Amino acid sequence: MNAGCHLFYHGSLALRADTSRQTAEHIKAHDSDIVFVDVNLRPPWWQHDQVLDMLRGADWVKLNTDELSLLSASADGAAFMAEYRLHGLVLTHGAAGAEIITADGSHIRVQPTTDAAVVDTVGAGDAFTSVMILGLVNDWPLKITAQRAQAFASGLVGRRGATVSDRTFYQTYIDDWDIVV
Repeated sequence: MNAGCHLFYHGSLALRADTSRQTAEHIKAHDSDIVFVDVNLRPPWWQHDQVLDMLRGADWVKLNTDELSLLSASADGAAFMAEYRLHGLVLTHGAAGAEIITADGSHIRVQPTTDAAVVDTVGAGDAFTSVMILGLVNDWPLKITAQRAQAFASGLVGRRGATVSDRTFYQTYIDDWDIVV
């Protein structure tokens, strides 16, 4: 590992400003072992070529199926991975769950439980991504990481808002996953 950070995460929306974009490019080139890019295509806050440029040098990318269709002519996850030389792709499908595709050919699909109550979907993708990153940093097996990410996202959509201020919400995950806080 280098003297910088082990994992550098950024979203596409944060890099609209030149200063932020240049800083992220510097970190990606010099200071991080893993670069994880979370694509968020929110009109009018994105430019096609700019988003594609930020994918170069990424190791992992998370996007939804609509975003994949907007960025890739084939809308094929494996082809997208090959084009950008990714180690992994997290492709979210909304209520149908998510899939993770890796460069070594692994393909994992997870779905929410059918009894999950949905109150608010805002933040579900970010919740999923946060646990994916937690799994990558802690070297969890990818299948377990995906299952945990889906469970956490499913738990979050049962609440109003993108974050939960009640600490007991998180305690079950902390205990079940043996996370030292």
